[in-house]
Amino acid sequence: MLKRKNAGGWVLALVAVTLFGGLILRRLADHETMAPEEPITAGMVMSGNERALARDLSATFENMAAQYLPVVVTIQPHTVAHLESCGLVVSHDGYILTSSQNFQAGDSVRVTLHKGRRLRGSVVGSDPITELALIKIAVEGLPYAKFGDSDRLRLGQLVMAISSVEKAKPLVTTAMINAKGRSKVSLPQMEDFIHTAVAATRANHGGALVNLEGEVIGVCTAMASPKGLGMAVPANLAKRVMHTLIKEGKVTRGDIGATAQDIDQRLAQALQINSTLGALLVEVAASSPAERAGLRRGDVILQFANVPIANANEFDNAVAAQKPDAKVPVVVWREAVKVICEVIPSERQNLASQESFSNLNRRPATNALGVDVQNVSADFARIHQVAGVAIASSAPEEATLQIGDIIQEINHRPIRSVRDFHAATASLAAGEVALLLIRRGEKTFFSGVKVQE
Repeated sequence: MLKRKNAGGWVLALVAVTLFGGLILRRLADHETMAPEEPITAGMVMSGNERALARDLSATFENMAAQYLPVVVTIQPHTVAHLESCGLVVSHDGYILTSSQNFQAGDSVRVTLHKGRRLRGSVVGSDPITELALIKIAVEGLPYAKFGDSDRLRLGQLVMAISSVEKAKPLVTTAMINAKGRSKVSLPQMEDFIHTAVAATRANHGGALVNLEGEVIGVCTAMASPKGLGMAVPANLAKRVMHTLIKEGKVTRGDIGATAQDIDQRLAQALQINSTLGALLVEVAASSPAERAGLRRGDVILQFANVPIANANEFDNAVAAQKPDAKVPVVVWREAVKVICEVIPSERQNLASQESFSNLNRRPATNALGVDVQNVSADFARIHQVAGVAIASSAPEEATLQIGDIIQEINHRPIRSVRDFHAATASLAAGEVALLLIRRGEKTFFSGVKVQE
């Protein structure tokens, strides 16, 4: 077990960094420059106390790296097509947590420990959602990582990423927390991961993200955020996945065959409700658990499994957290009435890749909402199984709608042609907010659109 470090030492170390940087800036501001031929030494820019603090900070990182090098291992799949990555020893009896979307339960791997010892291992199970996998090797008495509480992370906190790839060569990178990940989620999205300046490369794939207390607070992944930042699975989430894989060999999530979206002020006005809390159902699949329970498109989910629901993300995670085949109470708001029903989730399957709509024949037809629409071709409707009118151009002020969007309903009235569209918009009053059901790519959602004056 790795020992905890003294937190006070880290505070002094950070102060040293601040003093060092401030002193350099002061010297530059005062024009205390050295002669070109005079070599610069630490004594010219730091006092004795400042040098001692800087050495303490350096020693801290050196000790952290030395402490974790025996814990981080290299993993080489037997399948040539799969690239090697690194993993983290998480128990004395040979469980190793890694980040890889390629591993499947039963796969055979080669594990290279610190100082080159090689062992054969097998994959216990994997979780494609978090891209975590668990490996077991037949060995006892290994040093192993201590997990910290990732919910206590702070923005700007210094961390170290430690990995071991390419013939077990160690790689150490220091960084800071750029964005905090949420740990208590079953279906993590991009914002639920820890974001750091550590590069999202194969070299860091599966490495340990360690805080200055010497605790693992994340497992690095090969995924990168839109801003190019590296990401790590929060330790609290990684621990739950790890324990589930040890116990069951897989991570099971619930599914009811329904998708939802957040409610903004416009939608609340269009739905004639007084709050933006809840998740608005936009799709209920045929013969799904949601349909069998009586849930409908347009329902606002207020509670799921006795847990209040504030938005679509909370709804998705509440559903995913359920065990399949167990009855779950649901409270919805439907046409100014609270409705209570029971749904029996099924097991969530991996999602297929989505295909975007394209090649629309755009012939504008002016309408009251400030957008030009056209009929969707029969072939397009048949291939994509969608009915409605396509937006060919939109008013600049109507940012919620995009060219190529398919309008399927207006105020719950089905739209199958431009004629239907004009008939529906003819009765709209200027200034009111119309409730539109939109299909964009493979995503369906409601949008509140203000009728032009």
